[in-house]
Parts: sequence; structure tokens; C-alpha cells
Amino acid sequence: MRKLVWCSLMLAWASGVCAASEVNIHTVDDRAVADSYVEVTPRSSFNVYYDVALPSAPPPELSFSAHYFYVNGSYVAKRNTGATVVGVDWKIHHPAVLQLYTGETETLEVCIGDISNIADKPLQYCHAITLRGEVSLDTLSDLRVDVRTLNDGQDYEKCDSAYYCHFYADIFFARADPWVNDYRTSPDFPGAKGEPASAHINYLTFDFYYPNSAADGEIDSTAPKPLIVLGHSASKSKETFRLGSASILKFLLNLGYAVAVPDFRHPLKELDEFNNPLGKKDMAKLVQFLHYYAATLNIDPTKIVLTGNSLGGGVAVHSAYGELADPQSSDPVQQMTSRPSGVWVLDSTTVFSPNWIRENFLEAPVPGAPDSENAYLCYYPELDDGGNYHKYGYALGEVDTDSPYIGLSYMGHPADLSMGKLGVDDLLACPTITSPGNYDLIHLANYGEQMVLSYQAAGIGHRASTAFGQSITSYYYGLVGFINSLPP
Repeated sequence: MRKLVWCSLMLAWASGVCAASEVNIHTVDDRAVADSYVEVTPRSSFNVYYDVALPSAPPPELSFSAHYFYVNGSYVAKRNTGATVVGVDWKIHHPAVLQLYTGETETLEVCIGDISNIADKPLQYCHAITLRGEVSLDTLSDLRVDVRTLNDGQDYEKCDSAYYCHFYADIFFARADPWVNDYRTSPDFPGAKGEPASAHINYLTFDFYYPNSAADGEIDSTAPKPLIVLGHSASKSKETFRLGSASILKFLLNLGYAVAVPDFRHPLKELDEFNNPLGKKDMAKLVQFLHYYAATLNIDPTKIVLTGNSLGGGVAVHSAYGELADPQSSDPVQQMTSRPSGVWVLDSTTVFSPNWIRENFLEAPVPGAPDSENAYLCYYPELDDGGNYHKYGYALGEVDTDSPYIGLSYMGHPADLSMGKLGVDDLLACPTITSPGNYDLIHLANYGEQMVLSYQAAGIGHRASTAFGQSITSYYYGLVGFINSLPP
């Protein structure tokens, strides 16, 4: 007979006794746990059943009088059980306060082995599982919205296309990990969990637009669609593309492409207390998600292209290199490749490293010269990676023989560095100094030239191309040709 013990991860645990060393979480939300993974009903509470068994040869100093519970690696609660009876088929209740949203992940861990310090956790016997808010056509339908019913203060009366009017909003593609920013100037909207716009709280979510005008942008079962990831610029948010940039959505959707518009973190502005970036490869995590749920979203996983301009392009570039796939992960999404089929960006950096940019593009400061003549102060002077170029992002150093096809377009032309590097007077803008020059250091076309050199050094020069003096219109028309030219 099953022993049912109700408890809350946030409250006190019910009484009971158990001595255990081996933990097995076997059902969650009445669904079997397979390979330590299970999807659960979004935005709901649910039960978790687990078994424990007496250890065969526990360390003599380790006692077993409680069950310990962790969420996302953080200790949550302890349930005292006593030490006289071995117990199996325990039940805990995962409360609504810890509800998961569609696509959102959480690691739940049940451990035994009494410890008094979290540093001793490696001594415990544990079972950790990955939970994800179920991603299916049914759960996605709950996220499908008509922009004209959002009541977010924006004017959508000009919505004249089913593609633009309807979309799937705020699908999580990774753990919540909220971050706050105060530098974005575009209209900000309540986040996926309902925070007020004034809070500027963001999550790793994306909006999904599907090309089905006959059914108001609803996912169908026709031939899988190429997928375009649109990255917003630094002062914007993913909502930008349904407002002032809606014409881009219409253009792509009318061509039969599905579109994912994510929020992501700025590698040089969203930092932890030690000035480490909170995220450099957020779009790579999205690519993994898209690969795993390609059938659900009805997209072609061989035609996933990262795009964006300015910051969005820079994050796209830095997300395209290296491989995040972890075959040992209990999360099947993290087992997927993070490599896209291609990258097509506008006015984008290929290096975020402040030190590399100063050393390669800017005149070195002259000892004793005033700050007004110090070009090094023109690029994130408060940040110093100490020569570890990869700290903030160094895509140039990650190119290998598996790197994707890439096209880099720029509105301007490369600076001629043959006679010397750029000084303050050469720069279009320098945040700390009045600068009258012509070269935009953030969007410098030389970044594209450097990427081509990296591809050539890897023996795959044919996969990288640059174009200068380009308009936004020519950039997006070029995207169509780029997608059509990608190998199967």
C-alpha cells in the first residue's frame, strides 16, 4: 500500500520515519520520469512520488534521519523522518508558487544523508531530475494571442495581416533566470510572468510567428518551415518587431518563413557582481530548444538561421560558434546541437572583448596625455578582461571546421588601418569624449573582415562573406538568397 505523505516545498513537511540512502523519483504530475526528465502541466501544482532505500554501506559518520530538497541547486527544505523505518513511495507536493511556464525548466533534487553545511552536499545520496513546462500544440495554444486584444497601450489598428496580428507569446527556452535592465528605450511590456513594465524584468523567452494566413498564424501540418531568429538591437526588446519593425515580420512570413523573436542578455551590460556576463550565447540555447521541438513547431531543423542587427547580430554571431550540446544532461534540450544552419547579420561585431578591440583597432594611449586624447576610453572603459578575450565574447577565436555559413553586411565601409589605428578624432562617437570622426566603433565593418580571415585560417573561407555600403532593405533581400543557398 502506498504511503502518502503530503508536504510543500515551501512549508513544513509532514511527520514520518525513513532511513534511506538511495533515492528514485519515479512519477511527477502522474507522468513517468524517464532518464531523469519529465514535462509537467504548465502553471499548475503537482505531486512528486519518490522511493528511498537503505544504503548498503554508508559512511559511518553519515546518519539518515531526513529528506533534503533542492530546486535549481539551491536548498529549499528538509523533512525530518526519523531513523527507525525504511520508507518507500513518499509523496511531496510541488506548490503553485513554484509553477512552471510553457518551456520553463527547473531542476528538482531529493537527497538523503544528514548534513549541517551545504558544502557537505556531495556526501549525500541524491536523485536530480529536470522538469519542464510541457511544450505541445495544446500548451502553445494557451500562449497564442491577437495583438489587438493585448491592451498594452500600443496601437495595433493597422494590423492588416494575420501573420502580424497573431503569434505565440513568451515561450520559455531556458530556465527563468530573470534579469533587470535600465538602458532599453523601446516600449517595454509586462514580462512572461506578469511583472509591470516599469520593473524592466526580462526572461529567456521568445515570441513565435508562423506563416499560416488561412488560420491566423496557427501552427499547421504542412511542409516544415525554415526558421528565422530575429535579434533586436541594444536599446530595444523583442516586442519591437511587432511595432515599428512589423514590416520585417510581414516580409519574412509572406515568404513562408517561421520567425522566432527572443529576448537575450547584453554581454557587456548585463553583468554579475564580478563583472562577468550573465549570458553570451543565449541564442545558442534557443537553437537547442528549436532543434528539440522542431516537429511541434513544424519547422525545418536544417534551416535555422540566426539574424539581427547591431547587438542582435553580435549575439547571433557569438551564439553560432562552439557547441553547447551535453550528451550527459538529463535535459534532452541540452543534448541537442546548438549550431544553427547559418548566420546573416547587419552592422554586427564579431568580438565583444574590450581588450581585443582596444589592442587591434584603437591607438594606444600616450603616457601623460589627457583623457580627451585616449581612444581606449571610447569602448567600455570600465571593463577589462585582462587578455581573456573569451570572457565577454570572442567569436573570431571559436571558428572551426564545423562553423556555419555566415554573411556579414555593413552600412559603412572598413576603416583603413594600414597607416595606423583609430584615434579619438576618427571615431563617430565616444561616450566620454566629444568625437567628430566618421567611424562607428560599435558597428565597424572591420569586424566582418576579421571574421573572413578566421574562416580562411580554418580552411573554410568559402563559408564566410561580407558586403559593405548596404541598406536594411538590401540586407533582408539578401537573407532570402542566403537561405536558398544553404546546403541541405
